[in-house]
Amino acid sequence: MTRRPPAATLMAATGGGIMNIKTIIGTATLLALFISPALVAGDGTQNGQDEWTESIVAALAGPAQQATLISLGEAVAAAVRYNPGMQAASRDPQVARHGILEALSAFDPTISVDAGLDEQKVPTHNSLSGSELLEKNNRWGNLVVSKLMRSGANLDLNWNNQRSSTNSRFQGLVPQYSPSLEVGLEQPLLRDFGASQASTTVRLARNATLQAAAGFESRLATFVATVIEAYWGYVGAEAEVRVKRRSLNLARELVKMAEAKVKVGLLAPVAIREARAEAASRDEELISSEHQLELAARTLQYTVMMGAEGGHAPARLVPT
Repeated sequence: MTRRPPAATLMAATGGGIMNIKTIIGTATLLALFISPALVAGDGTQNGQDEWTESIVAALAGPAQQATLISLGEAVAAAVRYNPGMQAASRDPQVARHGILEALSAFDPTISVDAGLDEQKVPTHNSLSGSELLEKNNRWGNLVVSKLMRSGANLDLNWNNQRSSTNSRFQGLVPQYSPSLEVGLEQPLLRDFGASQASTTVRLARNATLQAAAGFESRLATFVATVIEAYWGYVGAEAEVRVKRRSLNLARELVKMAEAKVKVGLLAPVAIREARAEAASRDEELISSEHQLELAARTLQYTVMMGAEGGHAPARLVPT
């Protein structure tokens, strides 16, 4: 008969009366299991202990997750789509392609604008200055366009605009404009001919993109092989469980046959012990096979990661 835990033990488990939700649920579950009529009425056999352990595990684990039937092709497609590692790896070629755009930016034209205003007021002591208080106003707006050509030449376009005015009587044109347009072309003949440095950077960026794409293909192939291995690993583990369970049933039948033959005197009593030892060994193998099946199921589940969006646990999968 199972003993109920003393009240002091339960009070210690609750932390002196200040209980959180998890502690309350756990304590209530264990208390319900201890005072269960089926446990109180147990006969103390191994089966009773197993049922008691399974009850605790089931109560703490919650309801079982509904399994989803899936084929091999569906498993591979879902794994490539939902697995976080493959989602991150698929971004590598895209990131590498941005390196090409960055390298090609060396050949993009650059535009710079310079605009300003300058005012000066200078007292003068010379009548030839044209005014006792000489005022000068300068305004300018310049545009510069530069571009590196594929041949390595530098093309520059300078458009300068300047406006100046003054109160001096000796300046005939007020305001005075000074526009100018300059075009320059500089072509290196030896060093950096053909924009070797920029072109080399572009080639390196393209090679890095090809390398990233090839690396992703290799990783994808390895991942698909992992999914296939996990899928057939589950199928093999499931078949192994069926074989071990059938083997255990046959061993138990041999125990019954040995008991019957011993009873009629056809075998020595030691035959019963041998048959029971063999059945226990088969039982141990079945437990190990079931554990391997659970590991295979978890491996397939967390490799495919189907339905894991939004922080949810992935769906439990069963091969069809």
